[in-house]
Amino acid sequence: MAEIGDIIAGRYRILEEIQRGGFSIVYLAIDMELRGTWALKEINRSRGISQYEKALREARLMSEFRCQGIPLVTNILELEYEETRLAYIVMEYIPGKSLQDIINERKDVLPENFVVHAAIAITDILNYLHTSEPPVIHRDIKPANIIYNESDKSFWLLDFGEAKLLNSDSDRDERATGTRGFMAPEQYAERLGGSQCSNQRSDIFSLGASMFYMITGRVSERSNVNNQYYSIWDINTKVSSTLNQIVAKAMMFRATDRYENVLELKADLLECTEEVQKRMKSAWRNIKRSALVFSMSMIMLIGGVVCQGIAKNQNNRSYDNLIASASSQSGDMDKKIEDALSAIELKSDNLEPYILLKELYESDGRFTIEEEAKLQAVITPNRSVLQTLPDYSDFAYQVGIMYLIYYTETSESYIKAIDWFSDVKNNYQSVAEVYLKIGEFDRDITKKLSTGEESGEFRTQWQSLDNALTQAGNQNNDLLQLSICKKAISAMDEYCMKFKKDGITKEEMENMFEKIKSYISNFIPSTEEYLDEAENIDFSKYYDSLKNEQDKTGDSVSIAGTDNLFMQIYPFINTVPVEIEKTYE
Repeated sequence: MAEIGDIIAGRYRILEEIQRGGFSIVYLAIDMELRGTWALKEINRSRGISQYEKALREARLMSEFRCQGIPLVTNILELEYEETRLAYIVMEYIPGKSLQDIINERKDVLPENFVVHAAIAITDILNYLHTSEPPVIHRDIKPANIIYNESDKSFWLLDFGEAKLLNSDSDRDERATGTRGFMAPEQYAERLGGSQCSNQRSDIFSLGASMFYMITGRVSERSNVNNQYYSIWDINTKVSSTLNQIVAKAMMFRATDRYENVLELKADLLECTEEVQKRMKSAWRNIKRSALVFSMSMIMLIGGVVCQGIAKNQNNRSYDNLIASASSQSGDMDKKIEDALSAIELKSDNLEPYILLKELYESDGRFTIEEEAKLQAVITPNRSVLQTLPDYSDFAYQVGIMYLIYYTETSESYIKAIDWFSDVKNNYQSVAEVYLKIGEFDRDITKKLSTGEESGEFRTQWQSLDNALTQAGNQNNDLLQLSICKKAISAMDEYCMKFKKDGITKEEMENMFEKIKSYISNFIPSTEEYLDEAENIDFSKYYDSLKNEQDKTGDSVSIAGTDNLFMQIYPFINTVPVEIEKTYE
C-alpha cells in the first residue's frame, strides 16, 4: 500500500488518499513530468485475483474512450513488491460527489430540473458508447456511479467494471450483472427469448430507474397485475407529467417497448426543461383560446362546417399570425420569441419559424446558454425531418456562424458549432469543414495533451486558422471576419510554443499577426485622431476612445458589434509580439 509522499514508477507522487474500498484505494497524485494531478487507483492482487483481473479489464476498456463525461485512463502500471503484485491505474481526477452521496447528504430527493439535466448529460455519454465500434453497454448505471462536479456543473459516468462489448444483438450474457433496483429485467432473468441478453436498451432502462430513484427516493418495483413497473406518479404526483411519461417509457418491461435509442430519450428530456415547459403551456393556452373563439364564430355564422376543415384553417391562420407577430419590426422581444416558438409547435416541419427564431436570438448581439437550450429543445426532436428539407443546409451553416460570432461562452463556441457545420452539404461545405476542424481541435486537444498524442495537431490547427482567415476575408461579414481574427490571435497567444514545436516558423507567426492587424485596420475610421505620426492606424488610440465611451456610460456591454470584438482582440495585439519574441529567441 502506498503512503503519502511515495513516488510510484518514478513519476507519480502520492498527495493524499481520496477513497478506499474493499479491493482498491484511490489516491490523488501529481505527475512530476507533466505536473498535472491524477487519480491513482491501487489494486492489490492478493485481495482477490478475480477482482484484480476485472479492474485491469475495466482500465484497458476505459483507456480506449475519448468522451467528455468519461474519465480518461492514461496509464496502467503493474508493479511487483516482494511477494505482492499491485496495479496502479492512472486516470483523470474528477472532483465532485456521486448523485447517491448528494441524496444521502440532503436526506431528500433531487429537484426535477437537476435530474433532467443529469439524465441529458448521461444520454450524451451513452450515445458515444452505444455508437462505438463495437458498441459498448455500461450495465451498471445508477446514482452511485454518476458524479456531479459543482465547479463546472458537469456530470461523469464511472465504474465500467460490468461493461460489455456488444458484437451482435444475440450476444448472451455470461451471468446476471448490475445492481438490483436499477437492472433491466433481461439482465437478471431468463425471461425474454429464453436468455439473459442485455443491449443498449438495458442501459436506457437503468437510466430511467436512476431518474425514478432520484425523484422519489425509492426503487421501482414490478406490479403483479400487468408486469410493468410502478410510475413516478404512484409516489410523487408533483413531478411533471412529461417526466413521468419519459421514465415510464424508459422502464417498460419489454425492451422493444422502450426508447429505441438514447437520442430519442434525450429529445424527450430536452422537452422537460423548465423553460420549454413554460413555453409549451403558454403556447397551448393561446392556441386553445384562439381555437375556441374561432370555432364559436364559425358555428354562429355558417353552421354545419366540417370540424376537420375548421381546425386546419384555424391552424394556418394562427401560424400566419404568429409569424407576422414574431417578424414585426416593433414589439417586445420576449413576446416575439414566444410567438416564434409557438409557430414551431404548429408547423415543426417548416424551416421558416426556426430561421426566424435564430434571427431573434442573434438580434441583440448575444446568443446565451439559455437561448441555446431552447433552440436545441425544439430542433432535436425534429432534426431528422428538417434535414430532408432543401434549405436546411443553409440554415445549419447560419446557425454555426451564429455560434462563432454571438455565443456568450466563447471558449465553447467552435465546439458547440460542430454538429451544425457537420450538416452543411451545399456550396458552404468547404468553408464549414474548416470551422469544423477548428472545433474538433478545441474539443480534443486537452486530452491529447494529457496523453502525449498531440504531435502534428498544432500544425493542422495552424493551417485551419490560416484558411479560416482567408475565407472570412472573402465573405461579406464584418463580424465573422473579426471573430476569426480573435480566434486566431488568441490561439497564437496561448499556443505559441506548441506551434513552434510543430514546425511553425517565426516568419509564419509574424505574417499571420500582420494579416490580422491588416484586417482589423479596415474597421477603424482612418480619421486623424486615430493615426500615428506616420499616418498609420494607431490601435491604442481607437481602443482608448472606446474605453472612454464605455466608462462614461458605466455599462460594460455598451460597446457592440465590431467595436466590441475589437476591444476583445486589442490586448492580444500587445501580448502576441512579446510571446513570439520570447518563444523564438
